[in-house]
Amino acid sequence: MDSANRKVLFLKDRFDSMLVAVCAKLMRWLSLGHAFLQNVSEDSRLDLVQLIALLLALPIFHLHNAVFEFAYAANLRKAVRLRMQCVALSLDDHAVQLHDFGVNRRRVTEIKNWP
Repeated sequence: MDSANRKVLFLKDRFDSMLVAVCAKLMRWLSLGHAFLQNVSEDSRLDLVQLIALLLALPIFHLHNAVFEFAYAANLRKAVRLRMQCVALSLDDHAVQLHDFGVNRRRVTEIKNWP
């Protein structure tokens, strides 16, 4: 591997790590907002307030799910890049095994055994 290619791979790894960290922080804020709206919906005595809180919580949940999938894809990209580096260096015995993992495009409501 030449020096320029190593620098590009280093920058890609750093970018993906930063992207995952930003996504994790965003998911934390979204989960707090979702929990707040759920508490408002459960504690409210007015049906209109419950409905508004639930209608606001649903898009936040879907946004949280999309951010999670984005962070997962960034981590998967990083793992594939590591695997390619190991193959290029002929380090087959230390290579990352991915076992056909990928982003599953099923919706949360389609998952069986959901509590």
